[in-house]
Amino acid sequence: MTIERNQNQEKKKVGVILDKLNYQEKRIKNKRETIEKELMFKHEKEFIKRKNKEIVLERLSNIQEYNNELNKRKIEDKIIRAEEIKSQKMMISMKKKKMAEDISKQKNEILNKFEKLVKKNTGVTVS
Repeated sequence: MTIERNQNQEKKKVGVILDKLNYQEKRIKNKRETIEKELMFKHEKEFIKRKNKEIVLERLSNIQEYNNELNKRKIEDKIIRAEEIKSQKMMISMKKKKMAEDISKQKNEILNKFEKLVKKNTGVTVS
């Protein structure tokens, strides 16, 4: 009976040891799963953070490109307006010159007519 009892005790000890090993294996497995989930969550969080930064940078780039294009258009519009004003000033100047020439021509014609009239009338005396 002692042998049986020893065998039963050893079986119980082996059972207890196996139970402890199984329990520890489950704890280790659960701990590994928890660590893996935490790492996966951390990586996903970092990925989302990187993507958000990329989106923000892209938006800023688009805004800057839009502003540059807007400034370029404003400059082009100012150049066109300056050219139009320069052209108008040139036309006005040409018109003034033409008018001055016309006035000078008319003045000369009037003076010539007046001189002819004076010459005609100087020979005639009023009595």
